[in-house]
Amino acid sequence: MSKNTNIVCKCHDKRHFGAIDVLPQVKPLMYTFTPDSDANSHELGVQSGEFVWLLGELDKEWEIVQRVLGIDEHGTLVLDKKQGIVPVSYIDLNWSPSTPTSPIDQIPSLR
Repeated sequence: MSKNTNIVCKCHDKRHFGAIDVLPQVKPLMYTFTPDSDANSHELGVQSGEFVWLLGELDKEWEIVQRVLGIDEHGTLVLDKKQGIVPVSYIDLNWSPSTPTSPIDQIPSLR
């Protein structure tokens, strides 16, 4: 679980090869989440506005995630090595890549 995960995406969008269009598991955080203490090492600290890859639901209140670092020049979504949990209420589950403000530009390019 501690290796860098790269997910190769099909090319549709000229800017980032459509990576976000085929990855509905990518969602932004609405609020900054800071674990209470180092004892809760399974909790992942994430800043408001950062994108995460949804890995699965731990329970009704917690989601297992990996932080999205960006999209590289090949259209590959690059994820942080560390996985953790964040409160479901902090994740914008209604966010969609089809909003008119071009949200694909919000994910950093690693070029």
